[in-house]
Amino acid sequence: MLNPADHTATSELATGVSRRLVVKGAAWSVPAIAVASAVPAHAASTDQNLAVAANDCSLVTLRIGSDAMPGFTYTVTEGTVPTGTQITISSGGAVAINSGNFTLPTGVSLLSVGGNVATFELQQDYTLGQSFTIGLKGLTINAIGTYTTDIITPDAVQNDDIAIMTAGGVGLGGVIGAFICFTPGTAGAPTIPDLALNIDVAVTNCPAIALLGNRPQFTISVDGGDTIPAGTPFVFYSTAALSAGLLGAWTFDSGTALSLDALGIGSDAAVFTTSRDITSGTPMVIRFEGLASLDVNNTFYLAYLGNDADPTDNAGGMIVTGSGLGPLFLGTCQKATT
Repeated sequence: MLNPADHTATSELATGVSRRLVVKGAAWSVPAIAVASAVPAHAASTDQNLAVAANDCSLVTLRIGSDAMPGFTYTVTEGTVPTGTQITISSGGAVAINSGNFTLPTGVSLLSVGGNVATFELQQDYTLGQSFTIGLKGLTINAIGTYTTDIITPDAVQNDDIAIMTAGGVGLGGVIGAFICFTPGTAGAPTIPDLALNIDVAVTNCPAIALLGNRPQFTISVDGGDTIPAGTPFVFYSTAALSAGLLGAWTFDSGTALSLDALGIGSDAAVFTTSRDITSGTPMVIRFEGLASLDVNNTFYLAYLGNDADPTDNAGGMIVTGSGLGPLFLGTCQKATT
């Protein structure tokens, strides 16, 4: 864990996911989550049934050197689902879909793709108990969206024809990154405000060589007279195996410890919410500070976990080598290429 502008929101951090994470137009997009009760009025059915569910969808997962991606798994629960059966996957708002977004099994082909909808067709019969998965890939920096799949060829049961997930990632393509994925039933998912403004996440200090000072830092800011409200969610992660102490070495507002909730996955990736409002005159600076050692080429990312008016500047990354003690930092830094 793509583009555009006017969006919607979701759930409670550490208390449960919301109902609307479907987007109307951004790259970290989230279309209003039309929970699976919105079942299309398919024609009366036949004696076969294909059921779908989201898979590999955990709230925050660090995936380094792994091909595992969120996706949808389709299972035959009745009869034989024939060749020619069609399925669509759509993305919310202006999160564009293209052929590079999917991994397909040999028995499924991409029939057409355009805008926000891709249509797939079975190239073989699937019998009772057989299943296949269409995976999402190519999730890169500033890429979170709500994806909905729909089995459009009529079958015996319509209430299992739709599945929804909100998925995305921050990182280098589909190989290195923190991937966020949740469904309408995911507990602990973050509240994602619908912000009609532009959040800017930037690496504002990254010294090529720092001798006892000049700490690496990110800055969260907002354009014009707008305000980013307290409680806005961001994801912070590193590509190295970190300890809680290391994450605790990051601070905001000149020394306040950054509060991170690791959400059950250790300290490699975490969602945190801002503790105060941020305006154009009061940006939030997040610095490396405290006693810790860093591995060579340890990459840190900070990204906005939601929708805003310009998703192209919602994340930043840096590659750091060195160590820090209080306000002092000894090492090197360079901006991460994404």
